[in-house]
Amino acid sequence: LFRYGDLPPSGYIYFEEHINAGIGWDILQGDRPYAYPLVRYSSALGQWLIGPSTFGLRAPMIAAGIITIIPFYLLMREVVDRPAALFATALFASLRVIADTSVYFQMPELATVLMVWMFVRGLRTGNAVWFVPVGAFAAVLLYEYETFKAVPLLGAPFAAFYWLRTLVLPLPRSVSIVWQRVRALIPQIVKPIVVTTVVVFIGIGPMVAQAHRHQNIFFSSLDRQKGDRLNRGTPGLISPDAAKQLKWSVQVFTPLVKPDYVVLGPVPTRGVIDKITSLLLWASVIAALAMFWRGTRALFLSWFVGGVLGASLLLANFSAWKVVAFLPAGIVLAGFLADDIFALAKRRSSRAVLQAAAGCAAIVAGVLAPMPMFWMGR
Repeated sequence: LFRYGDLPPSGYIYFEEHINAGIGWDILQGDRPYAYPLVRYSSALGQWLIGPSTFGLRAPMIAAGIITIIPFYLLMREVVDRPAALFATALFASLRVIADTSVYFQMPELATVLMVWMFVRGLRTGNAVWFVPVGAFAAVLLYEYETFKAVPLLGAPFAAFYWLRTLVLPLPRSVSIVWQRVRALIPQIVKPIVVTTVVVFIGIGPMVAQAHRHQNIFFSSLDRQKGDRLNRGTPGLISPDAAKQLKWSVQVFTPLVKPDYVVLGPVPTRGVIDKITSLLLWASVIAALAMFWRGTRALFLSWFVGGVLGASLLLANFSAWKVVAFLPAGIVLAGFLADDIFALAKRRSSRAVLQAAAGCAAIVAGVLAPMPMFWMGR
């Protein structure tokens, strides 16, 4: 809420606010669009509650950015112990991407974090009830921009990996042990698969209907990218500038180097992450690559690395904000690294050393906490 109203100024609109505001107004007049529903219906909600103003446009996004911190902490508590969860949540709360007042990340990011939390919770508990909202959120995100619809698509392969791992680890001593594990596992996986599939297919019904009318909602953005490449004389699925775009994507998360990409997007993307968080991020990615089979690391590693690779290879027109939305997964990986460090200190060190490590983590988190106000003040 720091400097809200004058950055951007209340009397001006920013980036695609005019588009979403117009569509939100049309919704209030009876229109029912299917594409990008979280952003556009929340814009309509803000205008209905507050009025057709910049405050009405931005208020739902600001609220969503603040609320997202709660499910993010709950997600972290599913995968790490409390100290590491608090540390990672402090990093997450310091991100500029959820603090800017006129971006449209917050609402789909809230839905993404909620879906991933419930997905991990359902896998850990084996309770199929959790997969009902997982399927609902997955269906809604499939109508959003490719940056967000990619996340539900990671769920099925990770669930297969997660369940397969329970069959082979610890290494079985005989075939009979494998068979026992299979018999115990089948009841645990049938209900989640059936529940999620049914809910998702109900949710994407309008998308299927629109496809029959030759309106491709699912690949709308990628179709535009392919059309751009065709017009430039470089047809194909992979961007001819893929190597350059991958370098730019890395630069977005590496403020230690001077970037050379064009600033374009709803946030000033040179400054989306600070140097301390950047070092933690890349150290966490390397650590997760080395231990990808442990816990749920593979899910968040594929979310961050796979997302950045996909955005770099498939999109014809690079825009830094298209990779910024994968940052929460990187912060989860930082939580894993912090959890490993805390666990190592607890096993190998005295209570005084453990307290010192926790104190250092608290200092780092405390330094990062005011970052959104610092960035917006600049």
